[in-house]
Amino acid sequence: MGKNHGNPFLNFWIKNRRILKGLLIGRGALMAAQAIYFAVVLNGADDLSPSEAIVVFRGTEARIAAGYRLAQQGVAPLIVVSPSSERLRRAWDQRYGLPDGVAHLVEDQAHTTMENARQAARIIADRGLTSITLVTSDYHMPRSLVLLKLFLRGRGGPRK
Repeated sequence: MGKNHGNPFLNFWIKNRRILKGLLIGRGALMAAQAIYFAVVLNGADDLSPSEAIVVFRGTEARIAAGYRLAQQGVAPLIVVSPSSERLRRAWDQRYGLPDGVAHLVEDQAHTTMENARQAARIIADRGLTSITLVTSDYHMPRSLVLLKLFLRGRGGPRK
């Protein structure tokens, strides 16, 4: 039996070093996999080729401004700000200038990133959209993209 250190928690981990070592190695492998995945996702984040809709996961005013800039650049004829009310859309249209020929698709239900993705996926699938441009913060993009792809799975969602 090993030496008793007087702390049951410490005694457990000393006795089960292999478990601790496995957990630490597993956690390190998971962190490395996440870093690689995020690097791949973020590497393609600046694709500004035309799409059918701009989808903005609202959170900061900078995200809203970026979505409107893309609309002004002619990236897409539709914009979804998730979530947004009629009052907010009017204010943003006035502040940032919604170009002629660009229309809003309404999403006013989401309160979390998961709900942003769920509601956006519903709109994308209902409209039969095959390409979108997702706008969010850099640090938020990997999670947002994964959730959106999960909700679109099996619904014939966008290719890009």
